[in-house]
Amino acid sequence: MVEATELIGKCIIGVFGFFLMALGAVAFVRPKVFQSFLSGFAQNAPIHFLEMAFRFIVGVAFLGCASLLNYGYVFQAFGWVLVVTTAVLLFVPWKIHRKFAVLVVPRALEYTRFMGGTAMVMGAFVVFSLLGGGEI
Repeated sequence: MVEATELIGKCIIGVFGFFLMALGAVAFVRPKVFQSFLSGFAQNAPIHFLEMAFRFIVGVAFLGCASLLNYGYVFQAFGWVLVVTTAVLLFVPWKIHRKFAVLVVPRALEYTRFMGGTAMVMGAFVVFSLLGGGEI
């Protein structure tokens, strides 16, 4: 029987994978909606804190379930990247983060289709690895 924490972790990882695939699809089908979504991070402090909470939860889920996924070492590294960068962002004042986002996001939006394609591939990789079981 699967432990509850493993099940919760797998659910979080699965939702994250499908979220990435959906976000990537939106970048192709409705690029303005995708661009608006990314621009929202530069404008709103509450979204900033929700994003950090989401990043941290996904990172911890990857760390806890890495051994249950194909290519677990990749997801363990990714989990640590999410957890550590989230911890660093906790100490960056909102105004500095906002200035950075206002500077970077418009430039990044020039690559909407590339980001969408990358998100879809990453999401599919996450779901594939989740459905595949342990190390191969």
